[in-house]
Amino acid sequence: MTFGVIDSSQFFILTLPHLSIFPTFILLLDYYHSINHLNTSVFVMIILIPILRVIFSFIYNDFYTKNLLKEGYLPPEDDEYSNAILKGNRFLEYTKEDLLDKEKMERYRLIIEEYEQERKKDLINFVLIVILLILLIILLVYI
Repeated sequence: MTFGVIDSSQFFILTLPHLSIFPTFILLLDYYHSINHLNTSVFVMIILIPILRVIFSFIYNDFYTKNLLKEGYLPPEDDEYSNAILKGNRFLEYTKEDLLDKEKMERYRLIIEEYEQERKKDLINFVLIVILLILLIILLVYI
């Protein structure tokens, strides 16, 4: 098994999902010294902004995908992964040829299962990060 060297662009791509949480952590540390004097609305905003960013990103992604498909931006016919994801998430309808081709439907099913497993891992990571942030907040409040 060989391990490749990660260059700076790959490192940025790998760390990009975690960078959205970093500003919240900095905000919490910034208010650490005056946490007892903190206005409740400001404290709620520190918590709500990251949560709303995550929720709105999913809404925006769904809205943007539907608009692209409406404008005629369709994946190529030979791109099975994109077609399987879009059809599995009901953005596109299965064609009669797709439904009759059992091998293609099996490949689509495997791709969709793999995609759903990746999303479950993402959800678990998100929940763990939220739990850790809550624990950090509790720790900062009661220290």
